[in-house]
Amino acid sequence: MQKNKRVYFSLLLIIITCWIGYTIIYESTLSVFINHYRFLKHGANFLLLISIFIIGNWGLKFYTPIWIFSLWNISYLVIIVILLLLGILDIFLYSFLLNFKVAIAYLRFFFQSPMPYLSLLLISKLDFKVKKI
Repeated sequence: MQKNKRVYFSLLLIIITCWIGYTIIYESTLSVFINHYRFLKHGANFLLLISIFIIGNWGLKFYTPIWIFSLWNISYLVIIVILLLLGILDIFLYSFLLNFKVAIAYLRFFFQSPMPYLSLLLISKLDFKVKKI
């Protein structure tokens, strides 16, 4: 029962983290200052992504099968590396096309939401039966 509490508590923490992060980055009076400086905007979004990754690791570590935990780690680490490299390039070069930036923003918004965590929880609840031939 302790593992169930940990998983649902981490889901609640992810939801609260997303809410606070979106409020500070996009809707508060600080958002004018954060969005004015490109490196602050990238840093705030990166910090939000890292915090969701750490909270999800804490929640999924002992509850789900190992392949779901591995899928969580691999997908977030790939997204973190891609966004880190693109963020550094965007800070120094300023030369990405708008459509490319929008596509990356949609990808970032998805991974900064509770949806990946919820979908992996739902997949872990499914009962996969393997028939031996």
